[in-house]
Amino acid sequence: MQNKYKITSFAAIVMVFAMTSIVLANMDVSTQIETHEKHVTSFHGSMPVYSLDYLVNVSEYAIIGEVVKITPTIVETHTMPPAVYSDVLVKVENDLNNNYHDKTISVRIQGGEKDNIKTTADLNPKFAVGEQVLFFVHEKDLDSIWGDNYYVSGLYQGKYSLTDGKANRDIYDDTVEQTELFSQIQQIRGVQK
Repeated sequence: MQNKYKITSFAAIVMVFAMTSIVLANMDVSTQIETHEKHVTSFHGSMPVYSLDYLVNVSEYAIIGEVVKITPTIVETHTMPPAVYSDVLVKVENDLNNNYHDKTISVRIQGGEKDNIKTTADLNPKFAVGEQVLFFVHEKDLDSIWGDNYYVSGLYQGKYSLTDGKANRDIYDDTVEQTELFSQIQQIRGVQK
């Protein structure tokens, strides 16, 4: 009788393990989804909250300008599958740090859609053609996925939309007067107008 219970218990454990394996194998735990038309990859994460002081001090430039073009490009490396990045071309009106002197600047952000590949990335800033923006910029790193582009310091935290004299970040409810924000940035950096 005792052997019968041992066999039954062992069989129950094996069955639970097998069922769990089947359920886990069928769960959508991957961030990649294959459809008949598109290959979708999503990048999610978390990051610390960066202060304005931090963003100003780690950034080479504090660019004010208008988004004039967004070009999706597929990037593939030996450590990651193909993903879409978008090269955002901005017509530069001013650099609050007084360091950038070209008429345009290109920053690369993760996310976009090209051919049959779509990539979403919740930590990256969102840009739209025609949008007035202020964003903090890191120097180029040619040997990285950013290529011959700059990248936004602090990701979504390092970009402000500028409208009607106000500046706000996409995911925060922290709208401020543009002139006040610009003045704070220059004060932190010690830049004279």
